[in-house]
Amino acid sequence: MKNNSYSPPSQSPFVKNREIIKQQGIVVFDYVPSLANYTERYISPNIVIALCHSGIIRIEYDMQPTAFRSKEISVIYPNHIISVKDVSPDYRSTLIVISTQFFDEMIRHSLRRYKTEYLKIPTYKLSNQQYETILHIVEVLKAGCQIKGTSRTNIIVDIIDILARMTDYYRFSDKVPTEDLSSNELLFHHFYDAIVAHHKESHEIQFYAEKFSLSPKYFASVIKQTTGITASDWIARYIITKAKHLLKRDNISMLKISAELGFGEQSSFSRYFKHFTGVSPSQYRKDNK
Repeated sequence: MKNNSYSPPSQSPFVKNREIIKQQGIVVFDYVPSLANYTERYISPNIVIALCHSGIIRIEYDMQPTAFRSKEISVIYPNHIISVKDVSPDYRSTLIVISTQFFDEMIRHSLRRYKTEYLKIPTYKLSNQQYETILHIVEVLKAGCQIKGTSRTNIIVDIIDILARMTDYYRFSDKVPTEDLSSNELLFHHFYDAIVAHHKESHEIQFYAEKFSLSPKYFASVIKQTTGITASDWIARYIITKAKHLLKRDNISMLKISAELGFGEQSSFSRYFKHFTGVSPSQYRKDNK
């Protein structure tokens, strides 16, 4: 597939409908031609359940290459680093986008229980019959999203629970390997969650190593061995990716962005950003208006 086959839409559903997703909690987008309108890394703010109808999209998910193909279902959890690398012209998928606020309602339901499984095997290939069944459940979910009143949340959560249980049943009945994450892989995922939760407090490896009662040297070696990327690079890539996203929003001041990313002074943020990108935050903002 040629790299020039990727032609992102003028405005992605995530950007265009940011406020609608926040207000409604969950929105279903049908037959979307790409995951997002970005050509560089971004941090997904929502949980996305994607059902691919046709074509193929190649992405980097937490710096690891992966592909999403026709009649596959995938779950993308919030706060992970994504970049779209290539999309075939015939790629189309239905995206169920769930806000972080609504995601909290899922804690007692299946999606939270299945998180580890989808970290290990992010996509599952459906048979024709399985695909049609999942498609019917998505249609019911779309109807549930139109409900008004206090029952809406419970109904939607129950439908998504059915969707998760059906895909889990398909995996089990098809004897798809469900290899558990190794202890090192679990440590990495806990480390990544810690970056998301604590990047405002510290950018230092020692801070995170201490949270897992490990020496910084041993902690750093495990992360590098497990992912091929150093712990300090994981911290920096998360901060820089989030910084770029915030800098594209003109309504957020440079001072507020600096504080949001855990820098005591704006000048410290500017030096950090330029060190990793080669340009100042103000120049990046100007170039990406």
